Amino acid sequence: IIKKALLINFKLKFLNTIRYYLLFYNLFFNLVFKSLYIKDRIIIKFNKLIYKIKRIINY
Repeated sequence: IIKKALLINFKLKFLNTIRYYLLFYNLFFNLVFKSLYIKDRIIIKFNKLIYKIKRIINY
């Protein structure tokens, strides 16, 4: 996640080898319970693959 664009929109950064839209609705992501939240770690599941965001970059 690079930055929050609107209330429910976030700008994300992925690998250059993948075609994607820069803005995603956070409704597409699974909610994580507060008790399971680990700082600076967000788990995203796409097509049974798990990607972990290790760092949030702020501009």
